[in-house]
Amino acid sequence: MYLSYEKDNTLFSKCIDLMDSIFPGIKKIAMFGMEYNARWDKISLPFVIKDKDEVIAHLGIIPMDVMLNNKHQRIAALHGICVKESHRRKGLFDALMNESMSYIHQHFDASVLFTDNYTLYKKYPFKFHKEYNFLYKADKSKQTTSGLRSLDIHHPSDLNLIRELITNRLSLSNKFSVMDGFTLFILYNFNKKIFYSDEYDLIILYEIVSSNLHVKDILIKNQLPIEVIINLIPETFKQVIFEFIPDHFHITDLEPIEAYPECGIMVSENFLFNDDYFRFPEPYRC
Repeated sequence: MYLSYEKDNTLFSKCIDLMDSIFPGIKKIAMFGMEYNARWDKISLPFVIKDKDEVIAHLGIIPMDVMLNNKHQRIAALHGICVKESHRRKGLFDALMNESMSYIHQHFDASVLFTDNYTLYKKYPFKFHKEYNFLYKADKSKQTTSGLRSLDIHHPSDLNLIRELITNRLSLSNKFSVMDGFTLFILYNFNKKIFYSDEYDLIILYEIVSSNLHVKDILIKNQLPIEVIINLIPETFKQVIFEFIPDHFHITDLEPIEAYPECGIMVSENFLFNDDYFRFPEPYRC
């Protein structure tokens, strides 16, 4: 059931059509990524069940290089798990999960998946992992001139800049951080703004929600004080909420607050996080 997109140039189209029928809108995102060399079919390993030539069940694995507990590890992110409605309750979901688990055991250190339906996976070696954001008291009461410009991924120079920063990024955390992920980063940001500082050669993803500055990711090659980075942001805010583990910034007065992402994370039994407060960054969820 483990097939190859490279060996069958029609397979990805069939898989993405099935996924889009279950998760509407996913095909639009995938097609968008292809325009900017952020190709889903180049990073995902497809496990597929067919009925004649029709794809009726799919499970994908996206390999990820991560920093976990001060150690580089290779993990598998399961995604796009679905069975055509007319073929459900026939054991196809079980077959996909069991084969993919066997493959992951041989090739990866651990695995994760993102879901809003945890009961689907209770019989498999996954458990829900609570997540936390990190609150930082940094009140900015006056709007300033922006130290940032918005990148346009339609421009090859901006797209190359993003790729270069992701490739050479400084890990934001030794506890947990994603060390690659260009394709997922582009797919996540297909309708969002990406901000860049020419002065410091850094990218920051953020949004202001209810007077709170939510920082979702920082791509940076050299260490900077966090105050320098957040002072680049022109808007006012009452406090900062980091949606990743920011231990490399050595901030002493962080307050963990429970996070409630749209889809929670489940981790395999060999995904052993050695701290109390875990967070998987939003731009690399799948």
